[in-house]
Amino acid sequence: MVISLSVVVPTYNRSESLARLLESLGDVGDDCEVIVVDDHSTDDTEDVVTASEVGRYVLNRGDGRIQARETGIKEASGDVIGFLEDDMTVENEFFVSITSAFSDFDADIVQSMVVDHHDGKSVQRVEKEPTWYQWNFEHGTNLNYCREPRDIDFCKESGLFVRREVIEDISMGDDNLIGDGYGESISFAFRAKSEGYSILYQPQAVAHHYGATTGGTVEAAGKSRTEHRGCGIFFKEFYHNMMYIHSRFYPIWALPALIYHMIKTLGRTVKWRSPACVGICFGGLLSGVKTAVKFSVETRTRSSD
Repeated sequence: MVISLSVVVPTYNRSESLARLLESLGDVGDDCEVIVVDDHSTDDTEDVVTASEVGRYVLNRGDGRIQARETGIKEASGDVIGFLEDDMTVENEFFVSITSAFSDFDADIVQSMVVDHHDGKSVQRVEKEPTWYQWNFEHGTNLNYCREPRDIDFCKESGLFVRREVIEDISMGDDNLIGDGYGESISFAFRAKSEGYSILYQPQAVAHHYGATTGGTVEAAGKSRTEHRGCGIFFKEFYHNMMYIHSRFYPIWALPALIYHMIKTLGRTVKWRSPACVGICFGGLLSGVKTAVKFSVETRTRSSD
């Protein structure tokens, strides 16, 4: 059976890196559509998409990456809907490996291997599966430890492909996340797993993430660290989301996670000489725990009614 793919690419003011991604996709064929959702860019994004003859251009309202992703989902027509970022590229046979994961393993959700690049060097872990990821979800490299397909418990923010019926059953978004919604794929994965859906890691489908320093959520979501001498408000949102996820889905690991992130915050404070970092990050950690507790109480109340 032929599986059709829809690939959603939210973008904002990154026409140069977007062009690189579209070029890497090559000739995607009739069974794959690429939907580029432009979140009201001010550069030549539309021209880049039109010239590539690969992606279908959709103009969004400018409400952020999450809303752009939702627009892409509504526009998608494929059996499987996937998500790539505009500062990525994919290797040859990427989509072949993705579709084979669905057809050969009957997976509901497929996570590709995403190789992160920092300062021109790739960051990848392939030696053995770590045992500490239950309280350290921020390190997405802990998925990349092997070269064979395997079942996993959570996903990364990109390189993710999901059967349409799963998205229709389990919302990709989580209203308890704040800011740019970092961690939404982890929350989605845990909720999907709780409903019996399977997640397959497919290391033969390789994507590279270069981490653009301009455009995208760097500008639109205020990821800049310059607001408070190195520690921007993004970190409050990031830590809120991490602690909410830990406290809701892995409460047994919430305390180790809290200690770990507190130590990292103190390290950032010293490194960036930013006393404001303590208040920003600790505030996010505590609000994340409180949100998870409130969610748990409300859920129990609804169950008992």
